[in-house]
Amino acid sequence: TENKEFKTYTTPPSFPQRYGAAPPDPTHLEHNFDAIQRCFGAGSVAEVLEGLAAEDSEWARRTEARIRDMAPLALHLTFRLLRQSGAASSTLEEALRTEWRLARRCFALPDFFEAVRALVVDKDGSPQWAPFNDSEQ
Repeated sequence: TENKEFKTYTTPPSFPQRYGAAPPDPTHLEHNFDAIQRCFGAGSVAEVLEGLAAEDSEWARRTEARIRDMAPLALHLTFRLLRQSGAASSTLEEALRTEWRLARRCFALPDFFEAVRALVVDKDGSPQWAPFNDSEQ
């Protein structure tokens, strides 16, 4: 007889199984440290992308392409949240509370449903993100 009290769980997929590639070489951060500082020290997502476009490296090209594939609103919210949470006056509790509230609100946005459609339902990998206007910040 089958014991239905216990569920059987499988081992989660490894990094290569999930992402189709080996994990990045940890030294790539050290190798690109100056470019990371220049690009991600910018004051906006647009400036980060401009900085990456100005860099002459494969790392910068791949990073810029990956960022451009993401939902624009989510990028801007994440950028702002990281800047706000990194403020000296922000406690861990405040940062987590803010992140929780933002995450709950994001579940109601069209981009969340579009991501589920493109990555889980249709699996076409081509989400059609809602446009984001920088002036709406």
